[in-house]
Amino acid sequence: MSIDPALDAARPPVNPAAVPNIPEEEPKNTILLWSVGIIIVLVAAIFLIRLFYAPELQRGELQTYGNWEFERVQGLWQTLWQIEGTQLILNFHYLPQETLNTSILVTPSWDPAAFDRNEVFIAFDPTKENQAYVQIAATELAFKLKSLGFNISTGYTRNASEEFPPRPVVGCSTPNASVIIVDDVNRTASLLFEKTCVLIQGNQDDLVRATDRFLYTFYSIIPNLQ
Repeated sequence: MSIDPALDAARPPVNPAAVPNIPEEEPKNTILLWSVGIIIVLVAAIFLIRLFYAPELQRGELQTYGNWEFERVQGLWQTLWQIEGTQLILNFHYLPQETLNTSILVTPSWDPAAFDRNEVFIAFDPTKENQAYVQIAATELAFKLKSLGFNISTGYTRNASEEFPPRPVVGCSTPNASVIIVDDVNRTASLLFEKTCVLIQGNQDDLVRATDRFLYTFYSIIPNLQ
């Protein structure tokens, strides 16, 4: 009631039904739960879409050699090799069939059993210039032979200048050692097997081709040297 009775008499009575209902504010915890639920539903939907509608991966060019499958990946030929439960992905510059024209000479003195027992030196002539292809071949040999369990070291076929790191000088006559000599010379791809020594020769790309031919035999992808 107001102070002035006249004003009270003039004011119309209040109708409770006419007063609008003001909704109560939804608790913040409920809003948070709804938000989390919506996010979960969206993530699940995206996962299901990817699961059932994932596009197939495009494979590179495929080639086969015997029972081996090779795929062209970033400029190299890749294949899966396994032995005694161990699997390796091997990369080669050439397919096996592209290395079959490598000239191979196996002398009567070749001793593969002794070669496997010894420490293996990968050697080159440090006095020659333009050793880029020698470096490619030597790196391929070291990496792949290590994967087969060989103990690998680096050597020279002759004394090097002071700018080179010190390495032993080795050759086919070095006792109690297996030696792989990598030589970039002006000739087609060739392999020479003598005692516990392997001479890999070729001109640039042919040197790499001969190296792949040698490695294919060690992985038994090409089962023999002939």
